Amino acid sequence: MKDVFVGKDVIELVGNAMYLEPLTVYREYIQNSVDAIDEAIDQGVLKDTSDSNIEINVNAAERKIIIRDNGTGISKLDFLSRMLSIGGSKKRKTSARGFRGVGRLAGLGYCQELIFRTRARGDVVCQLRWDVRKIKKALTQYDGEGEISDLIKDVTDFTELPSNEYPNHFFEIEMVKPIRVGGDTIMNIDRINSYISQIAPVPFSNTFKHVDKIKEHVNNFGELKEYNIFINGSDQSVVKPYENSYEISDVKSGCLKDEIEPITIENLDGDVGAVGWISHHDYYGAITPTAMVGGLRARIGNIQIGERNVFSEVFPEERFNSWTIGELYIFDKGLIPNGRRD
Repeated sequence: MKDVFVGKDVIELVGNAMYLEPLTVYREYIQNSVDAIDEAIDQGVLKDTSDSNIEINVNAAERKIIIRDNGTGISKLDFLSRMLSIGGSKKRKTSARGFRGVGRLAGLGYCQELIFRTRARGDVVCQLRWDVRKIKKALTQYDGEGEISDLIKDVTDFTELPSNEYPNHFFEIEMVKPIRVGGDTIMNIDRINSYISQIAPVPFSNTFKHVDKIKEHVNNFGELKEYNIFINGSDQSVVKPYENSYEISDVKSGCLKDEIEPITIENLDGDVGAVGWISHHDYYGAITPTAMVGGLRARIGNIQIGERNVFSEVFPEERFNSWTIGELYIFDKGLIPNGRRD
């Protein structure tokens, strides 16, 4: 049997081709952060999700982005083996949201350097730096010789950092000099906040009239976990965009009714496969995308799958999806998101 050869081009596929939207990097890193926070709760490092803390700091002057969580971190013993592997994540067949072992490389397509830093409780601080400029140069000159492991060794370096400058347990990603694509959305605070409020497992606003009814319904069948995400030092965590009124246009708005319509869907085994809710309203017309609440949304692990139109085809006319306000939380383990979570 011939030896299996894995060429260097694979690094471009997992770093570039899988992620076509720059803001996707925030979803991938938040997804890993909440998995680490869940692990910290299981180990007793954190009490519950109310102790969760995910900080996103965008420094426009220095052109860098740092995303840090207070999860378990990674020990020095495991750090390099986990950070240098591609695919084969140990999260597969667990309740973790990420399990393919490639999401952490999402930033490779959008910056000049990608840096990982971490510390497990009582351990040293470890850092791994990827030089993206070296990767691009190497791939430009690639002649089909050499495996992906050779490339990774050439473009990464490992160091230990002074422990007194960092928390006792954490994991962070630093993206150095993000490239300017799509109107530089990856550095746009308003766009970041809008994106995270829709896709991330953040809480509902306390002023949203349906919050208690939604939580009661979902928690009857599963667990609706919510995490605290802060952007650029704000003391207010990001919340979902649902409010008691919504925009139809710049000059017209509508209001939500007082009750939700609960949804419960069985899977093929007769168990509960998904639960959700729809909020009826005035139905004056399609809800403008800027309102960020239109469309029946799909969520697994409380992270959105796809966009607002993911269920458009199940409506008698696709346009009616844009009249709808609601969410579907999928619990069936047989429904697995693809690599792009779309």
